[in-house]
Amino acid sequence: MFVISRKMLREFWAKHAECETALKAWFSTAQRIDFRDLNHVKATFGPKHVDLVRPWTIINVGSNKCRLIVIMKYRQRRVFIRHVFTHQEYDRWNDHRRDDERREYERISGAYEAMRRKAGGPGRERKEKRS
Repeated sequence: MFVISRKMLREFWAKHAECETALKAWFSTAQRIDFRDLNHVKATFGPKHVDLVRPWTIINVGSNKCRLIVIMKYRQRRVFIRHVFTHQEYDRWNDHRRDDERREYERISGAYEAMRRKAGGPGRERKEKRS
C-alpha cells in the first residue's frame, strides 16, 4: 500500500519517542502489504488492534501506546493517515467526535420532526370520518 503521509508519523514520534519503533514497524508493514479488506488488516495487525469507525480505521500501535486514525482505500492501494494520537489524546478526540455526532443527530431529528408536522405527516391528529 502507498501510505500518505509518513511526515505525520515523524512529527508524532519526535514528541513521543517511545512510539518511534512501533510506528516505523507499522509503516514498513503497511507499505509491504496490499490489504484486500478490513479482515486482511485485522489478520495482519491482530483483531483486537484494528477497529472500523466509519470512515476511519483505528489501529492500536505499540502495545496500545498510540493510535493511528487512517482511511483505507483498498482498490486504490492507499492508506491516508488522518491522525496519530496517544491513548489519552484518542479518548478525548473520540469523546468530542461522539458529541458532534449526537448534536448532528439531534439537529437532523428536530428538522425532520418540524418538517413532518408542517407537512401534516404521521403524528398529526386525523379528522373523524363523517357518517
